[in-house]
Amino acid sequence: MAKKAAGRGGRRRRQSFTASTSCVPVEALSLSTVMQFGSGEDLVTNGVLKKGVDAPGILVVMAVTQQLARVSAEYLAACRTRAEESFDGDHQWDPPTADCLDLDWVPAMLERACDIAGVGELHLAALRQATDGGLAMDVGFLNAHPHAIGPFGPAPAALEPLAVRRVSGLLKEIDLQAVLAVLPLDIREAGALIGHGAEGLVDGPRTYLMDHFDALREFYAGARKQGLAVVSWWD
Repeated sequence: MAKKAAGRGGRRRRQSFTASTSCVPVEALSLSTVMQFGSGEDLVTNGVLKKGVDAPGILVVMAVTQQLARVSAEYLAACRTRAEESFDGDHQWDPPTADCLDLDWVPAMLERACDIAGVGELHLAALRQATDGGLAMDVGFLNAHPHAIGPFGPAPAALEPLAVRRVSGLLKEIDLQAVLAVLPLDIREAGALIGHGAEGLVDGPRTYLMDHFDALREFYAGARKQGLAVVSWWD
């Protein structure tokens, strides 16, 4: 599993959810991996994912969040070569922290908010591609056991530099302030309308969405300027 990035380009301060320490709304962890070992009480009761289990059982909740890394074609080629030459496929993936971005659980929320506001399909597709990656670049070697960088989510994907340039330009054209202006003023109503865990954001979705969208747009602008590819995965 790849290490989680930190710092300005890496992990961002996560806004608190309303859940207590004993239970978490299922919606708030819709992108989480839940593993239970041994016998324990039911994980879900009345739509609530429980963290507490009985004595014989151990419940581990692992938050799986969207990760991006901007890397050169040469770096990817070197990782591929190392994987091919290693007896266990070790690619030694370790991009610089400054070139990594943790988007938390924001991708589905951003897309939903833009859809509500009537953002066109061209820009919605670019937003999806910015976080989901594309098909032109094969990065399957990053998904091989035991060195898979995102073993709990979809297979890693990547955008080649030309696609990064196009996506970056389209992200710049999205007016997220206008998107957020369409949402209900009440933060609970706004969160419920967006869904995907936004209803559990203590301070509402506006700042959360704006902060992460700004980071995404800035991240892609940097990749575009440097002629880099962008790799996406969940970890």
